[in-house]
Amino acid sequence: MMIVASSQQEELQAIINILESEGLKVYTQRETHRTLIGMVGSIKPRLADLLHQMKGVENVIANSFVN
Repeated sequence: MMIVASSQQEELQAIINILESEGLKVYTQRETHRTLIGMVGSIKPRLADLLHQMKGVENVIANSFVN
């Protein structure tokens, strides 16, 4: 899964905290007006739904999930 998020530090940290609490390894690539977040691990479908609702998340690109 890949996330396109705001570059606001508080919003970005909240997103990373959720991902890490799910046991995922998080990688970020900061750009001028946004941050790309990639992760490695078992991603559950409910996580994408939660992320879509979070402040600062512009897009969630999901390709496969673990049930």
